[in-house]
Amino acid sequence: MRSGCLQRMQTALLLALMIVCLPVTSVRAEEVINHSKADDIVIVLDVSGSMKSNDTERLSFETVELLMNVLDERDRIAVVAFNEKIVYQSELIQIGNLQEMKKMQNQLNTIPYSGDTDNGMGMQAGMNILLEADRTDCNKAIIFISDGKTDLPDGEESRTVEESIQDMANAEKLAKENQIPIYTLGFSTTDTALIDELTAISTATGGSSHVCAGPLQMMNTVMDIAMLYKDSYESRQMTVKPDENLQTYELEIEEESRNWIIFQSSTELEDFEVIFDSKDYTVYESAHCRIIKPEHPIQGKMALCYRANQPCNAIINCIRFLSQQPSPVINEIKVPEIDKISPTAAETLRIPARITVSKQDQVMILIIGIIVAGTIFICGGIIFAFFFWPKDRRKPEPVLQGILHAKFIDLKSKNELPDMTWNLRECPQEGVTLKELFESAGIQEDLPQLHQICLYPDDNSNGMLLVHCIEGGIFIDDRNISMNVPAHVQYGETIYVAFPENASEISIQYQKPSEA
Repeated sequence: MRSGCLQRMQTALLLALMIVCLPVTSVRAEEVINHSKADDIVIVLDVSGSMKSNDTERLSFETVELLMNVLDERDRIAVVAFNEKIVYQSELIQIGNLQEMKKMQNQLNTIPYSGDTDNGMGMQAGMNILLEADRTDCNKAIIFISDGKTDLPDGEESRTVEESIQDMANAEKLAKENQIPIYTLGFSTTDTALIDELTAISTATGGSSHVCAGPLQMMNTVMDIAMLYKDSYESRQMTVKPDENLQTYELEIEEESRNWIIFQSSTELEDFEVIFDSKDYTVYESAHCRIIKPEHPIQGKMALCYRANQPCNAIINCIRFLSQQPSPVINEIKVPEIDKISPTAAETLRIPARITVSKQDQVMILIIGIIVAGTIFICGGIIFAFFFWPKDRRKPEPVLQGILHAKFIDLKSKNELPDMTWNLRECPQEGVTLKELFESAGIQEDLPQLHQICLYPDDNSNGMLLVHCIEGGIFIDDRNISMNVPAHVQYGETIYVAFPENASEISIQYQKPSEA
């Protein structure tokens, strides 16, 4: 009797030890992405007639363009567009093949939204592309975008709703068997049956489900999915509100590192410029997104200048990759496949067959496993939070400060307006134009370009920034200030503005409040 109890106790301790030493066995395989491998991703797009009203800006097609600019050159993508039939289907094309990528993009731009919806047909077509691919040692995934449930016309020659549902269930089964996560994006916010269906298939396959009601949410969601397949990174996000005025946001990259800057807006931008000491970077553009990719690790200040045709919302995402080198080229990767492990090595991974576990032992093992895993999780969380959790380095939001003394001289009529003084602490935190300053003093000057001269707070709270886009001359003391280039104004300096239209000149001295 004692020998049996001792044997059961040894068995329980052995398996509990395996749980402690191999915690990854509790994680589903489809949730693990190997960043040393290339990626094969299929985007399945619903192009039925209802998408014409639910996706007026054709955001589903922009997701393809966004992925082209985010994934590595060794990765491949394919696109399936469907309504009640397969409207378009490509093979897997490598991102580095720019000619084929451009050809795919041109073909997608010609596809209209029309017809009925057969979700099962589209999902099954996307799954077949991945299962029939010639590359097996890679990460595989499906991104499925739709706005409605399967809706097919009645007729002897047409497919039935039941057939479509069966195809969807079959695709889900194949995804689980082959460890292929399915990420779903639903345009509808009211069709709960559709949202539930997409959530169920994403959860079952280890993917994620999202409801996208606008451009900013759509771009941010697709970017989050794409970044799952990138190297480990840290992300710092800021929000801004572009409008008709030219605005500037200054980023400071404190240590030399490999960075991406992602600018996503809810409407299309009129202007977007990057001001950085190095020109060794590329800006990839889509309708609602700008991706700035420096070719080498960078450090220092980067200014983003932007303007929209109407007030909107935008997200600036500064991504710092923890690895200083881009992902390796696929030809250089030597990863052993699991089915090539020798029988001797495979045998060492198995639990000896002579160990049998009764139901009572299973309960005991489960309890021990839960206790051990919970303890490790809690202790690990405490250690990580204490030693490794990134500290909040955000500085307080800068504000305008200081005093401006202005003199305005109309050289044509020889009339001199009274001197003006403005306390910048009374101005909006996000910046102010000269037109707004003059109007606050009750002066309505007939100079239409005054609204194109903007003053912004400096991040270092030492002086301010001046940005303009006028054709006349602007000087800070003896420095000529170019258009669309942020210039620092220090305390004690004077801004000179000349308007050739009516030979007028403004002289504005910038002082500390204590010196006024």
